[in-house]
Amino acid sequence: MKRIHGKLARRVTVGFILAGIILGLITVLTSYQSFYTSISRQYQETAYMVADTVSTYITVDDLEYYVKIAKSQDMDKIRETEESKKYLAIWQKIENLRTSMQLNDIYIVYYTAEEMRAYDGVKEDWQPLHYVFDCLPAEADGWLGATTSMNPKNRELFAEVPETGQKQKKPIISNGDFGYNMTGLRPVTERDGGDVIAIIGVEIPMRRLQSEMRMFAIRTFGITILGIMLIMILIVSHLNKSVVLPVIGIAEEVKIFGETGNKVSEELPKIKTGDEIEMLAKSIVDMEHGIIAYVDDIARVTAEKERIGTELQVATQIQADMLPQIFPAFPGRDEFDVYAIMDPAKEVGGDFYDFFLVDDDHLALVIADVSGKGVPAALFMVIAKTLIKNKAQTGVVSPSVICEEVNNQLCEGNEAALFVTVWLAILEISTGKGIAANAGHEDPALRRKDGTWELVSYDHDLPLATMEELPFEEHEFQLYPGDTLYVYTDGVPEATNASDELYGTDRMVECLNRSQSTTLKGLLDDVCEDVAKFVGDAQQFDDMTMLGFYYDGPGAVK
Repeated sequence: MKRIHGKLARRVTVGFILAGIILGLITVLTSYQSFYTSISRQYQETAYMVADTVSTYITVDDLEYYVKIAKSQDMDKIRETEESKKYLAIWQKIENLRTSMQLNDIYIVYYTAEEMRAYDGVKEDWQPLHYVFDCLPAEADGWLGATTSMNPKNRELFAEVPETGQKQKKPIISNGDFGYNMTGLRPVTERDGGDVIAIIGVEIPMRRLQSEMRMFAIRTFGITILGIMLIMILIVSHLNKSVVLPVIGIAEEVKIFGETGNKVSEELPKIKTGDEIEMLAKSIVDMEHGIIAYVDDIARVTAEKERIGTELQVATQIQADMLPQIFPAFPGRDEFDVYAIMDPAKEVGGDFYDFFLVDDDHLALVIADVSGKGVPAALFMVIAKTLIKNKAQTGVVSPSVICEEVNNQLCEGNEAALFVTVWLAILEISTGKGIAANAGHEDPALRRKDGTWELVSYDHDLPLATMEELPFEEHEFQLYPGDTLYVYTDGVPEATNASDELYGTDRMVECLNRSQSTTLKGLLDDVCEDVAKFVGDAQQFDDMTMLGFYYDGPGAVK
């Protein structure tokens, strides 16, 4: 598989490097804090150890004596005396210990907790510390009874020692004129363990700690970062090999498949990571197989659809050719005029109309609507239309007889349970007398000469093909010169708009009466336009068929 280093690889690498640096800093800071706490504790323990050693250099009696002199400020009592030599000897031992331990200072002072707390927060020029011994001055005896200032920040910790008679729990760390130091305080009590006589202070310089901390931080940071970077490199290398590159390869193969769309990847099955990435690659291969199969199915279905579409176009044309399409339909007859249209809801429909001469003086008018739509309805329509016309042209001029015999024929083998509503009329052209049978069809509309359109209502029989041996009634009617007849299928009154509202026969009659057209074609076109305006963008639900007939009477001249 071609190795492609893209954005994903860079993001993973940068992300792990940043994570490594952050982890390294956290590790260093945590280690630094732990190291600092540990070293500080060691320094504090060292200070207490030195203080314990100093406490062995001087007896309690001598210390009480020197404290008494310091309090009285009468240093002449020990100057140039044997006591002075003894004092200097003790001082020298303390100084030797300080020097050997490389300490900043060792001192013995006395003060009370009340003194410390009484001046808590007061300026630093207050001097509550009274020295008995101090290693800093060159003239040791010059510090017996001397006082010094106290940093207000440390007074709380200094006051803790005489109050509790114990070493202070928290080390005193200061950074002032004498450098960066840690001070440990140890109380010296009376012989019977009573009151605090004095306090031994040991100052350890922290410069070594600072240097050690810097070296520790540099060393720890370097080692940590180096170790983390090595681990990150191994992790990134592993992820790059086991995750990033396979994912990039999957993305590239998907891109190639998207461009070609007809070839399953040969590289994806080679991904053997043993985890979800391998499952992803396998799923994509399965998806590619599925897409190719789906595309093939689509192509096959599309071809089949195109074939069916072509056949439906032929069927539509055949169905249209079966209906009278040439107008005027009877150019040699001046007694009447007829015009019809059919608009199927699908490519082919179940509605049909027909008009033909039974003999020279009888004209048959037919309009029908097969239940259902599409090809089944169209096939049933062909059979019904053929049977009706064939029966009528045998010389039978009774619509009821025609309907009875056609009904029986249509019931034979009607496994699909289709039926057809029919309005069939046979008109005697010479007299205008007509006989009609209505097998479940819509009521026709009639306009007398110079009159208005009205529905002609009478009882309906059952549609054809519902059951055998049905009787059908006949209804006589009379047309006079100038009368116009309008018949239609239920696709007109049942046309539905977007609000599920029906067009209805009332709107149809109103449209007929509004029409100013003087021709049958214009009249039917006006109804079609009104229905289309009412329906709007709603889908046509049913076939829509209309037939108009104008009677001018015998001897009429056009």
